[in-house]
Amino acid sequence: MSEGRVIDVHMHVPDLFLPTKLSPEEARRILLKEMDEAGVEQALIYAFEIPHTIMARVTLEQIYKGLEEAVSYGRFNLPPSLSKIVEGPHEVLEEHARMLEIAHTPSERVIDICRGTERLLPVGSLDLEDPGALKRLGELIGMGVVAVKIYPTLAMMGRREMEALEAVAEILEATGKPLIIHTGCDPGIWELPNFCEYGKPSRFEEIIRRHRDLPVILSHMGAYSALAPGIYLHEALDLAKRYGNVYLDTAAVEPHLILLAVQRVGSDKVLFGSDYPAIAWNSLPDLVARVARLNLPERDKERLLYLNAAGIFGI
Repeated sequence: MSEGRVIDVHMHVPDLFLPTKLSPEEARRILLKEMDEAGVEQALIYAFEIPHTIMARVTLEQIYKGLEEAVSYGRFNLPPSLSKIVEGPHEVLEEHARMLEIAHTPSERVIDICRGTERLLPVGSLDLEDPGALKRLGELIGMGVVAVKIYPTLAMMGRREMEALEAVAEILEATGKPLIIHTGCDPGIWELPNFCEYGKPSRFEEIIRRHRDLPVILSHMGAYSALAPGIYLHEALDLAKRYGNVYLDTAAVEPHLILLAVQRVGSDKVLFGSDYPAIAWNSLPDLVARVARLNLPERDKERLLYLNAAGIFGI
């Protein structure tokens, strides 16, 4: 595997969790510096857009129901953000609302950050509750996004949003732009079983089946969960096995699960993703090195780290 041949298909803006946002120029500088240190040649940078009113749809009844389910499943090791709910539920919900507001990253900002370098590729995002989502999708494609990512858990995607996603998939397929779907759980209350189920990979099988020419990347391989690591991994692997247009990324996925994915679906279906800067306990160089050290033939690692993404995104 030649040095530097790495494409990261899952990066966020460097100030994702900072209340004060950097200028596009400073954000671009930091991203390129991080990539240089890790030997990453090119990276997909994600927008993050979900309905602004989403927390108004979350009720204490839903949260307590989720806690009961988690305990009944034998999941007693709750993350701090969940265990705090018992003492101060309203404060926890306000904290979640603040974090979502801080993390909000409009597609236009990502496009601005990626402007002026071929190493950064902008990935747009859509609020599927917005009646103007399809019109906006056309505008984002015209502005140069290379793909679109959706966040089913945080957006609590129901029937109407799934119908909108069907129309989005049709446009993406016609324009040759991949669809990226967050699968598995999300931190905080989104770890609870009743919220996490929005991210089940099997929910998207009909869209995958109807749009065979649309590359669909299942972020996190359906595996992310602090309560039940690997929670929907086998659903994601089954979809990747059955459908030629389904791919998996390694963001926030443990090395042994990456190996399992390669064994089950082949190295041509797995893409390297770091989830930078969300995985604070691992640096970008460390995450690249973890894949480079996998007990796999060099050709398989080259596919994971570079060739698969290069083929999908025409790099």
